[in-house]
Amino acid sequence: MQQIDFWSANPCGAEGTFQDVYQHRYQVEPWLPADLHTLPLKEKNYLEVGCGQAVDAFYICSYLANPEKYVAIDYSEESINRAKSFTNDAQSIFDLKIIPTFCHGDALNLDYEDETFDVVYSNGVIHHTPDPQRGINEVYRVLRKDGCARIYLYRKPSLKVAIAKALRAFQYGLDRITGQERCIYKWLQGKKSRVFGTMFLECFGVPWMAWYTKSELQHMFRQFSEVEITPCAYNITRRRKGDARGPTPLGYMFRIHARK
Repeated sequence: MQQIDFWSANPCGAEGTFQDVYQHRYQVEPWLPADLHTLPLKEKNYLEVGCGQAVDAFYICSYLANPEKYVAIDYSEESINRAKSFTNDAQSIFDLKIIPTFCHGDALNLDYEDETFDVVYSNGVIHHTPDPQRGINEVYRVLRKDGCARIYLYRKPSLKVAIAKALRAFQYGLDRITGQERCIYKWLQGKKSRVFGTMFLECFGVPWMAWYTKSELQHMFRQFSEVEITPCAYNITRRRKGDARGPTPLGYMFRIHARK
């Protein structure tokens, strides 16, 4: 499948050591560390859907209060292998409260019993699946009663995603003319940017890229008892020291905090 092929060939983020990947993650997304600190900290069982190279997993596990289990899954075996290989380096950087358990998994078919986890976290993943509503339903299913989900999905309208959509449409036109499939992505393969990581590869290479209005998300999360939807994340990468705090009306993501 294209989805497996893409993420196995392009684990999300930078190349290199864990230090390289970690620094790149929060240079490109300087708003994210502060946002992660607003996750519920005192629960026992956590699930991350789509962990990539596991920077967020290790970061979150460094400040949880008293966790019993942190499971991080990804569709890409290569990403899971890299995440596991980074564990020792992450321990040397962070004071980990728990070592994440890394597993291959499918966001649309979570291999866990109903009501298993207190918190489910997923950042920029479900909108890259062929059936995002099913992914949200799976999150709801595995959450315990009164459990919390923190999901980040692309915001409509937002400048950054609109540009990506336009570039994908341009590639589709070239594909029709040339008789190829994802022709710009094939030209870019192996050319991961030191500054932007997999950003441009994802733009042209991922099979699915959805974005949503607030009202669409309210409908998609309707089974939850409480839902808070806030725009966040910069439209343009800012490379500076420090964290960005608070919502931004021009953000390219929606942060969905939902309680079962």
